[in-house]
Amino acid sequence: MQASLKTRLFSNLVGDVMGGIMTTIVAIPVAMAFGIASGLGAAAGLYGAMCCGLFTALFGGTKGQQSGPTGPVAVIIASMLAANNGNISIVFAAIILGGILQIVAGKFGWGDLVRYLPYPVISGFMTGIALIIILLHIKPIFGLVGSKHIMDNISTFPSIPAEMNPAALSIGALTLILIYGMKLVSKKLPASLIALFIASTVSIAMHLDIPRIGEIPGQLPVPALPAIDISMLSVVLSGAVTIAMLGSIDSLLTSLIADKILHSQHDSNKELVGQGIGNIAAGLMGGAGRCRFNHQNSG
Repeated sequence: MQASLKTRLFSNLVGDVMGGIMTTIVAIPVAMAFGIASGLGAAAGLYGAMCCGLFTALFGGTKGQQSGPTGPVAVIIASMLAANNGNISIVFAAIILGGILQIVAGKFGWGDLVRYLPYPVISGFMTGIALIIILLHIKPIFGLVGSKHIMDNISTFPSIPAEMNPAALSIGALTLILIYGMKLVSKKLPASLIALFIASTVSIAMHLDIPRIGEIPGQLPVPALPAIDISMLSVVLSGAVTIAMLGSIDSLLTSLIADKILHSQHDSNKELVGQGIGNIAAGLMGGAGRCRFNHQNSG
């Protein structure tokens, strides 16, 4: 087993190092954005990316894929926070339990079942998630505080022109222009990171009065089990099942895509175990739950 682990860790060292560097560059703004979208904050997004990225890479079953916070789970977490008066202990307990359920699913060999899901169902689901994320971010791009309740957000859209922050809208527009403009120049450029750096520098240099993320903790959190009341177990279980299912489906479908790109064959059940371990670590460290994003591997 030690020889097998050594082979896995050092068989493509240069590619893994370069892939890790590129993934980190892309993951920083993505993780922070989804941490904020979930309602847990930018730091939680970073902790989630760190925990899921490390443990899923070590114990997962898909080459060329890296895990971290993304859309579907961020939406579920935001919904849980809104429904439970911002009780983060419930959310972290659900993330940990969701990870345990993923490990169980992997051990029972349920990972292969994702192949039988109808594509229109998955396409419709992911499109719906994308629409929810867009609706959640309309007010923030105008410099306004949005609600985690979709209908509350929509009902306040008419007041945006009178309340918006023009400076915030300008920076948001600049960021979008940079991201899509650089993709037209070269798809190899880390467009999101470059846009983040340039737009942030402009906002600081011009002393713009716009909402900011705030201070990011300068040290790692201490692992801790979330304290919950026994009466909330049903809420935790419901959230855990949802997180486990969405995270697993999203990840395994992406694994199929990775197989086609890399001409490889992933291990669905091993991937579920790796995702579960990553989720448990994220919940213990106070990180947002997992979903995936592809990582850049040069080898």
